[in-house]
Amino acid sequence: MAWNVYGGAVLPDDAAAVALAAGGTAGFTLATGGAGSSNAVVNSGVMAFSSDAASTRTYRINNVADSGGTYPKYLTLLAKVQGNATTRGLEIEGTISEAASKGGRYKLIIQQGSSSTARLRLENYNNVSSTHLDDASVDSGADNVYQINLTQISLTTGTITVYANGVAVSTMNYTGALRLASTNGDNYIQFGDSSTTAGVTNPYQSSIDWIIWTNEFCSAGACTPAQLAGRLPASLGVVSGY
Repeated sequence: MAWNVYGGAVLPDDAAAVALAAGGTAGFTLATGGAGSSNAVVNSGVMAFSSDAASTRTYRINNVADSGGTYPKYLTLLAKVQGNATTRGLEIEGTISEAASKGGRYKLIIQQGSSSTARLRLENYNNVSSTHLDDASVDSGADNVYQINLTQISLTTGTITVYANGVAVSTMNYTGALRLASTNGDNYIQFGDSSTTAGVTNPYQSSIDWIIWTNEFCSAGACTPAQLAGRLPASLGVVSGY
């Protein structure tokens, strides 16, 4: 199976940070917030992320899927992230649009592990403001492997499914109208902190071991963890739930 791999050995905005499925390398762009070193440190193959400065911090890589008008389309992302018990951990966002239109989008927020109501949040999942899918069963402060499947049935409709350590998050399996991209042509994966409340009072803090993604699919559509068993990049080693 062909994967795009960010392995955490260098900062995401390094020009060779991502080994591309099609061959070659690329880097994320630090979309907001200044120099990458100001909010991220790499140590022993793990990136420590913090948004405790005054501005937002997001890393983005573009052109992650075909932007033509043929559907369905698939974007499967896995990330190994150590969250935080007392602060929010990380946002992970993906969207596929056509060149002149806004397509479907998701944003998964890994929230503080001490929350009793929303340790994980799929924000504005159906394009209705302040309407979220929340989960409190996953310990978001722990070191987890998150899988997010986006299947676009059309430009603006599709299915989003979230797994943690190979187990479906029961509240996060949705099919219908999707949250829309912000701009025509948006086609990216992004992670970090895009909130307007960044800073020392409400930061995101987490450790990111790796992030991988693919546009490939399995016989019945987007791949389940069981279907991905034995098909992840060998460089990741043993992955819980896979």
